[in-house]
Amino acid sequence: LAAVFKPGDHGSTFSGTAIATAAARATIQLMIDMDAPQVAMQRGKELSEKLRAVNGVVEVRGKGLLLAAELKPELDAKKIASQLLDQGLIVNGVTSHALRLAPPLTVSSAEIDEAISIIKQVVQ
Repeated sequence: LAAVFKPGDHGSTFSGTAIATAAARATIQLMIDMDAPQVAMQRGKELSEKLRAVNGVVEVRGKGLLLAAELKPELDAKKIASQLLDQGLIVNGVTSHALRLAPPLTVSSAEIDEAISIIKQVVQ
């Protein structure tokens, strides 16, 4: 980095340090090793299919693990998101009838099943 930046080019206190650079490099290598895009697509497909089976969900859209579940018009996504949070599941009510789900790459099938179970309890 020293060859790229001249004094005064960059003012961030914590960027470009040896520790931050090593952490970023290790993270990138881990994502390559685990084939993160493939994992995201596989887990996203699993989550999408299970969401589509939930009574009250009319459409699922998105890519990988960044998904939106469109709810029936009579369901208020903001209220549903709040009720899900009360049950320990963090989602966002992004429109009046859509929930955003964005689990981490490390989400397991068991955790997806647990999330679907919570969503079914709240939505149905």
